[in-house]
Amino acid sequence: MTKLKRMAINKWIAIFFLFNPAITLSQEIIDQTSSTIVEPFLISGKLADGETKLISELTLKPGDDQLEMELGFIKFLRSVERMAQTLYRFGPNESLAMGQIPFLRLPVPRNPDPDKVQLQDARAMIQQLIDDLDQAEAMLAKVESDKVKLPIKVMRIRLDINGDGQATDKEILGPVLNQYLGVRRSASDQVVELMDRSIHFDRSDVDWMRGYCCLLRAMGEVILAYDQTELWEVTAHRFFAKGQSKFKFLVEEQTDDNDFWIELRDVIAGIHNIQFPVKEAQRLKKAHRHLLDTISHSRIMWKRINAEVDDDQEWIPSPTQSNPFTDVRITRQMHSAWNKFLNEGEDLLEGKLLIPFWRGTNERRGVNLYKVFHEPQKFDLVLWIHGSGAAPFLEFGKCSDPDTWNEFQRIFRGNFFGFAVWFN
Repeated sequence: MTKLKRMAINKWIAIFFLFNPAITLSQEIIDQTSSTIVEPFLISGKLADGETKLISELTLKPGDDQLEMELGFIKFLRSVERMAQTLYRFGPNESLAMGQIPFLRLPVPRNPDPDKVQLQDARAMIQQLIDDLDQAEAMLAKVESDKVKLPIKVMRIRLDINGDGQATDKEILGPVLNQYLGVRRSASDQVVELMDRSIHFDRSDVDWMRGYCCLLRAMGEVILAYDQTELWEVTAHRFFAKGQSKFKFLVEEQTDDNDFWIELRDVIAGIHNIQFPVKEAQRLKKAHRHLLDTISHSRIMWKRINAEVDDDQEWIPSPTQSNPFTDVRITRQMHSAWNKFLNEGEDLLEGKLLIPFWRGTNERRGVNLYKVFHEPQKFDLVLWIHGSGAAPFLEFGKCSDPDTWNEFQRIFRGNFFGFAVWFN
């Protein structure tokens, strides 16, 4: 598209917003020149309006890959926003227990008047996230063209975290992440550095986001596959300000100098009750499929990245492209190690490799992860640590070599998990 045509389109978009009372943007946002429909909505924090606008555009231009990419992107962010709003409404506590659950670690502000929360409410929240991600991934799956491009100042995206209809300066992604990262200074510096940088998401990043949709859905399905009732009854008040359980006396205790010992007792009771009967076994099969799809999307993503001949402000660069994070360099050795990790993970999920068992002396005894998903048993954390809980899934065969994982850590300079979160 020529610059002249783009300016003309932007002019008509601006006129549409000025005269359409159903969708409102600030004059500051309207005046911005954007080559996409979605970016002004993201920067203004009006994600719902952006979704409505893109759906409308797609009815006029069915099958438009650029619009499908933008709609998939905003649907993904809407799923995160909706999750944050629900968490805010529930009033999550800052507790040791809360910090161990990925979905509950979203940086939401304190709610002075939270709702009462039952276990079914928490499970419904996770189901809603799964449903939202289903829609986002389905839309992204429609994108076929290699010519799509989505430039966005990622760290200036606003999310209406508290659900009050206004995305304020305190709800800009950059500062929120900065606060969330806390003492992690190097990571915090990277957020500041990216505040005014536009990242150009391209076709490879469609697969990156599809992979994340699959990964998050897998995590959600695993949680919902098991019955956490007994854990909830003794720790609900630790997860949420008004978490409801049958033990009413647990919320009567006042915070004082002995609060550490009170919380310690709750933690011990919680660990004791991490005994989850299987509630919906089919969800574990879905989770297994999603995890394999995550690996597949990562492979496709890297194949596309390596085929790129440009160097246009990439989100995930190849070893020959520029990096959005100036103090991180992607090397060919890292790329090779990541491919090896994908193969290792796939073999583990399919039961071709076993997880080394931590009891006994036979080095060929291991846990078949495929059976964990397809022949599930009651999950008992203490017994798994003991080893007896893993007994139904033990068999003899080739086990994953611990030296392989140590090598991953070495190649990624001791931060393999951090790169894995980025690469997906």
